[in-house]
Amino acid sequence: MPVERLTAEDQLMLWPDEIWPQLSQGAAFRCRTTRRVLLKALDRYPVNVTTADVPGPQTPLYLAGARLLEVFPVLPLISNVSLGIGALSYAGQFNIMAIADQDACPGLDVFAASAKDELRALAAATAARPDRRQQR
Repeated sequence: MPVERLTAEDQLMLWPDEIWPQLSQGAAFRCRTTRRVLLKALDRYPVNVTTADVPGPQTPLYLAGARLLEVFPVLPLISNVSLGIGALSYAGQFNIMAIADQDACPGLDVFAASAKDELRALAAATAARPDRRQQR
């Protein structure tokens, strides 16, 4: 079941804020030397996928009086990274974006179809479950 797989994987992960609670990633990557070291490390190690999940604002945003309807994450592809997958929540929505180098990821359509199937299975499995927030 998708829910059990996600729960098991979630328990195995060590979240960055638990590892480096005091480190500001934005400040660290503004330094030119840090960026160069990161790029050299990416060239040296077989990293070819990057992911990011970002909680966005849960209330709608407006620009010049017009409501922002949707927001999608965009991840840069640098060095050997040929696939970027981002997830972003916004105003009750959850949007996922996959960006890839078509030459390096010829099976992207298979990946996208499989991801869509898994998300549908997850949605079906969670639709039948009661919301934990309402039980508190």
